[in-house]
Amino acid sequence: MELQLTPERDKDNEMLNVDQEQSRNMSTSQSHFWDGPLAIRVVEKVKKTGINPKTGQPIKPLTAFVTTERYEEFEEKMLNATIVGESQINGPACEWKKILLRWLNLKFKVIAWRVSVKKLVGLLKDSGITFNQSDESLISPIILQWLEIFKTEVESGLELEMNMLIRE
Repeated sequence: MELQLTPERDKDNEMLNVDQEQSRNMSTSQSHFWDGPLAIRVVEKVKKTGINPKTGQPIKPLTAFVTTERYEEFEEKMLNATIVGESQINGPACEWKKILLRWLNLKFKVIAWRVSVKKLVGLLKDSGITFNQSDESLISPIILQWLEIFKTEVESGLELEMNMLIRE
């Protein structure tokens, strides 16, 4: 077994060559991925669901899935939906419904997603909406009722499939 010493300069050049070769391999493997069948499936999934596969976050709001006219009709229905007990939320009903609709529009996912009624009640409070009842648990059924209408209207009115799981 013979030990060879190489000057420092050669080691640096050798490392540089290895780095360059790895870079070339990585760039060709990435371009191979973007041209391959896996990339096509990822792109199709993003188009269908509107979800970024890396982060799991929505890429497109609900408004991106339908025409402007259809969304305006949907919005009108949602803002004018009559909810039993909505008088327990102070102010015009369309105000709190607009806040919830805006939030749901931005968070919309076609695949399974969870919506917390408690979180939405907190969102309304943070937005300056007040309630006649001091107990938030009395407000939750109102929000829950409206969410059920939202879910039904998206599926039947906008003809979009979605899997929204509502939890209190």
